[in-house]
Amino acid sequence: MVKSSDLMGVVSDKEFNTACQKTRIRDKARQVAYDVLVAGLDIKEVAAKNKMSYQRVKNICVRVFSEVECSDSVEFTVKMPAEIAPYAQQVLNTIKTIYELRNSKKGQD
Repeated sequence: MVKSSDLMGVVSDKEFNTACQKTRIRDKARQVAYDVLVAGLDIKEVAAKNKMSYQRVKNICVRVFSEVECSDSVEFTVKMPAEIAPYAQQVLNTIKTIYELRNSKKGQD
């Protein structure tokens, strides 16, 4: 879970624009995310200014921020028989989990 204070002003213009290219986001939501993530404005202030709920603004920001965090990730599509797709997904998720656990343990050492 991302804290609100962890979102304010933590993204560069370049990172923001790259993340928005990967995300289908409307102009108003893009401006809201920019105000928080790049300009460093408070979520409450941005929500009030745009007549949106605090949670809506935070969700928009988290969505864009997650794309920034995943900038070194790769997404790919593979065609396969439908009956083996769930197994392939499970294998890939297991590999990802092992990788994340290994990296989190390295940070603890």
